[in-house]
Amino acid sequence: MTFRPVQLVDIDVAEPPRRIVTGSTPDGRRYERVQMLLRDRGRPVGVAVVDAPGGVVDPSAMDSAIARADRSPSPARSFADRGPLVTVLIATRDRPASLQRCLASLSRLHYRPFSVLVVDNAVTGEETQRVVRAACHDGLDVTWVREPLAGLSTAHNAGLGLVDTPIVAITDDDVEVDPDWLSAIVDTFARNPDAGAVTGLIYPARLDTVTQARAEGNGLGKGFTERRFDLDDDRPSDRLFPLLVGECGSGANIAIRRSALQELGGFDLALGAGSPSAGGDDLAVMHDLLVRGMAIVYQPAAVVRHHHPDDPRALARQAKGYGRGLGAYLARCALQDPDGATILRQAIPAGVRRLVSQSARVAPGAGRRRGHDMVHLVGLLSGPWAYMAGRRRAERIRPHVGVGLTATTEEDA
Repeated sequence: MTFRPVQLVDIDVAEPPRRIVTGSTPDGRRYERVQMLLRDRGRPVGVAVVDAPGGVVDPSAMDSAIARADRSPSPARSFADRGPLVTVLIATRDRPASLQRCLASLSRLHYRPFSVLVVDNAVTGEETQRVVRAACHDGLDVTWVREPLAGLSTAHNAGLGLVDTPIVAITDDDVEVDPDWLSAIVDTFARNPDAGAVTGLIYPARLDTVTQARAEGNGLGKGFTERRFDLDDDRPSDRLFPLLVGECGSGANIAIRRSALQELGGFDLALGAGSPSAGGDDLAVMHDLLVRGMAIVYQPAAVVRHHHPDDPRALARQAKGYGRGLGAYLARCALQDPDGATILRQAIPAGVRRLVSQSARVAPGAGRRRGHDMVHLVGLLSGPWAYMAGRRRAERIRPHVGVGLTATTEEDA
């Protein structure tokens, strides 16, 4: 099957449109395939894919696709649009256009009140600060700080030192958030007082190219059913849980209680993008929350749309980074456990199987990139060595993280 660009649309299952007329891709091709994010009273409940010959989806084809879709039930309750002050934390590095798009989506949030803290991880350049200044002019409450020490965990920990709200919602600069994103997060925390974190659905923003479609195989989507995870009544049956904690969510869409982060001491500086480990920071923080007796709740109504890489080389780097981050995280768990060798012996084969199964979940016609599984495997096996290098680096930089940060707001500019 040849890949065809996929137009992404949201559909209310109670009142679907009479038909869908597609638009065009950025390079001018008409969309002839549509992926519908099915919603029930605003909440995402499933996905349906339908052909659009000539750029049109007729009602019968749409109704049939919706009827065949595997849908999760939607709770009847609605979200509150007001509650405690929340901080949205975004780490960024040399991607001003992506950050601008992300901030624009935050301005459309229904929830109030919230503020945004942008940690600029670039050593030089003023582009990010200009984007923040423009967002402030448009009415968004944004604070900018620069943390020159490279690394996602470094940037997050530097920012956390400036956060004083009970909830910190963390996302990436390459996403757009759904208008109900924060409402769903705060509602979920309110219903789960023992939850240390709430994660959400990471949905693709575009599926215009084969590369973007193949990026769906990196395991970001976790389904449409709300789930609780803990080490008691809601412990998954997988005997390796919480070691393989990735089913709880991903770091591009996670909110954590500030008190829980303080208890953990923040994120592990030996992990995360920009460190030798290249990832694993989100896995480690979720693992530590669970081990300390807190729950994690996956809330699919907290949606962010991720802009997948459009460059095959960038996708390969991402795949290798995910594999390395997983391997580094497993090495960390092994070092913390007296039976560390057993952990690695059991978890690495299971991690390989999970990476391979994820890489098979791509959009129709996208196929599997040759060597994709091998890239994951190479990254995974290099993880333990990367983690040891990350630990040495972490010891060197720890005293300097967040030192001398000055928050800049529009009033200061």
